[in-house]
Formats: sequence, structure tokens, C-alpha cells
Amino acid sequence: MAGVVEGENVVYTLFFIGNGTNPRDGFDIMGTPDVWFRFVTPHEQLDPIRTTIRGLSGDIATFDWTLRGAAVGTATILDPPRRFHMHDLVLLDEVVVEGQIFHCRAFYSASAPTLPRLLYRWVRRARDAYELYVAHDTAGFGTLIGSFAANAEIEQTAAGPAFASFSYNFDWHDPLVLDAMLALCVNRFLDRMQASA
Repeated sequence: MAGVVEGENVVYTLFFIGNGTNPRDGFDIMGTPDVWFRFVTPHEQLDPIRTTIRGLSGDIATFDWTLRGAAVGTATILDPPRRFHMHDLVLLDEVVVEGQIFHCRAFYSASAPTLPRLLYRWVRRARDAYELYVAHDTAGFGTLIGSFAANAEIEQTAAGPAFASFSYNFDWHDPLVLDAMLALCVNRFLDRMQASA
């Protein structure tokens, strides 16, 4: 995958293709050559609502949304197989930066099944704009490793008409890419639900 070199880092970009009206449905996440995810949620489906996430090799994950009380639902990743509560993708977290408390949502991910899982934080900076950090034991959010932002207007890209993009500086084939996109989907959906309540 071609990345842009910024200083010592290679920065990759994923484009969110579609109309962007529903964080659970009707969009593709694309980066060349080997990153492609499609989020599909049937509109006529009843409880629980199932979102299927497809990749280059077929279905790679599902979300079964229950949305009862504090429960969001269940996530299943097909390879390697794991099933967990979607709440694990949006763990409430507090970070103190220069004496100020910030609320964010966190999740755990590992670069490979044999490596330890690290804590990552999605920090909402504005409506439909988030930054991804890998957390440290030290104060602050951690190290910034990616950012997601919706475009003011649909932007024509090599991947197609994009409503948003995610730029990041870790390996594009890292399992963190999928975990981060799953967590971002749940974050965006919950933030939209809270805004409309």
C-alpha cells in the first residue's frame, strides 16, 4: 500500500466511500491495494439488528446491536475467532491533561495474537472528528497514531467519492486497522444517538 512519508513516518489514508448518513450502514472503507471493509445493516431487520462487516476475503465480523440500557450488543470477529461485548470497543476512560479531565472511549487490541494487547483511545475532537492514541502509563492521551475526519462536502478521491478519511501511521496490515475501524463505528453511532436524544 502506498503511503505518504511525513518526516520519519509513513502515513496511510483510508477513504470512507458512500453518503455517510449512517455510521452502521452503506459505506466502504478503502485504501489501496489491500484494505477494504464494507459495513452493511439491513433496514428491515428487527431486534437484534445485525451489521455485517465484509473484507476482501468475505465476511470478517458482525455486530449484533441490542441497545438495551448500557448494553450495546455483541461483536464477533471471524478470523481469528473471537466474540465479545461491543462495550469492549467503547470503554469509558478519563484522561488528565494539564490538570483538566477529558472523557474518551478506549479499546484493547494486539498487533498479533502472540503479542500483548495494548490500550487505544478514540478521542472526539469535534462532531465526526476523532483522534486515535496508543495509551501509555504516563499522563496524557498517549501517542497520536491516527485521525478520522468527515469532509465538509463529498470529496472525489482515487477510491471514489469520500465523505471522510482516516490517516494513520501504523502498518496497514496490522489487525489494529480492523479493531480501530470497528471501535470507530460504534463510537460514531453512539455519539449520533446521544446527539439526537
